Amino acid sequence: MTETRTESRQTARAAYLVLGMHRSGTSATAQLLAKAGAGLPEHLMPGDEHNAKGYFEPWRIANLNNLRLQAAGSAWDDVFAFPQTPLPLAGESDWIAQGQALFGEEYGTTALPLLKDPRVSVLMPFWSQVLKGLDITPRIVIPVRHPLAVAGSLAKRNGFPVEKSVLLWTSYMLAAEAYTRDLPRAFVSYDRLLGDW
Repeated sequence: MTETRTESRQTARAAYLVLGMHRSGTSATAQLLAKAGAGLPEHLMPGDEHNAKGYFEPWRIANLNNLRLQAAGSAWDDVFAFPQTPLPLAGESDWIAQGQALFGEEYGTTALPLLKDPRVSVLMPFWSQVLKGLDITPRIVIPVRHPLAVAGSLAKRNGFPVEKSVLLWTSYMLAAEAYTRDLPRAFVSYDRLLGDW
């Protein structure tokens, strides 16, 4: 019995989840993890004027996350997205099934899939269930950037007032910290990452 458990632990897949606030260095962190061998999704969100190197983010999963947030009356820029609003059990089961199917399409049998989408921070209870059903263990990486630096970036990209951006930063970072306390995780300073990756 003990040998079977040991084998199970050794062969179980692990996924790297990059959590944290938008504009906090999640893309840079995901790029670094990909260079270190973590597997990127099939359909990546392309770069644009706000992030020329790309977002290293599965745009189809980001769309699913947007829809899941909307189903609960929320959105990616909802300062009250934490804690996650639960849905009726039957409805949530449908969302989990969609998440599992989409994860399979994006990552196939990749040994170390890399999921980077800041929305996962506030949807971590949902994604925990998705990954649990796939027998995948999450490993969490949380980049941390000063909230006023994030606010400056969101002002340029989205025109958000500083107050909204700081509240959003707080919501996302509280969610990322609270939802991952029982998981393997690392916090990464964005400024230090830029200084010496």
